[in-house]
Amino acid sequence: MQIVVELFQNHPILSTLWLTLLMMLVMAFSAGGAGASVAPQQLTDLVNREDGVVLDIRAAADFSKGHIVGAINVPLTKLSDMAKDLERYRERPLIVVCAQGMTAVNACKQLKKMGFTRLYRLNNGMQAWLAENLPISKK
Repeated sequence: MQIVVELFQNHPILSTLWLTLLMMLVMAFSAGGAGASVAPQQLTDLVNREDGVVLDIRAAADFSKGHIVGAINVPLTKLSDMAKDLERYRERPLIVVCAQGMTAVNACKQLKKMGFTRLYRLNNGMQAWLAENLPISKK
């Protein structure tokens, strides 16, 4: 502990930078309300064991090229407009899927504001699903 105190006293700028970096990492991993990140296998478990619902937020054109079997397509731009239609899934796990896992964070934040609590997002999105050679539907 003494060494840490000396470090802070002798190198205040470096110490401040380290603390800032640490805080940024904590904030990035917590992703406040962004839903828990799940792997493709965990998504399958949530759907099969807990009656989870896959919510694909990609554009309709991308959805029609291939999506997870049983997924519901609600493009991110229409998410707030579809809140009433999604209401019936409020008590079930809701797994948000996008192309690469980035925009699902924003969708989960919106859904959390709408009152959804059991939110998950597919880590690396459809890219991860396809990399695992898991089945897709084009219907």
